[in-house]
Amino acid sequence: MDDKDLKIKELETEVEKLRAHLKKYTAPEGSRVYYQKNKEKLIQKTKDFKERTGYQWKATPAQRKATNKRYYLKKKEREAETQEKEAVENVGNIEEKMLLTTTTT
Repeated sequence: MDDKDLKIKELETEVEKLRAHLKKYTAPEGSRVYYQKNKEKLIQKTKDFKERTGYQWKATPAQRKATNKRYYLKKKEREAETQEKEAVENVGNIEEKMLLTTTTT
């Protein structure tokens, strides 16, 4: 039993050490604070680099295809909504006309 307890303690300390090491690299508080404090400076630095190198972002054919597809689907969705609204309005107009004709006769 002593041997097992000793092994368990060793493994627990190793796990704690690894967790501390992992935390240091996965969510460092210091870098998050640095980027929050220097946000404008970093944005300006990036703009300067882009101007200096002449960098321009160009969409790849796959990206253009995805964007066009998304645009087409949204457009189709909007058109379907407008047609549905028009259909509801037309039905309301037809019902009103029918009521008017039945009340006059």
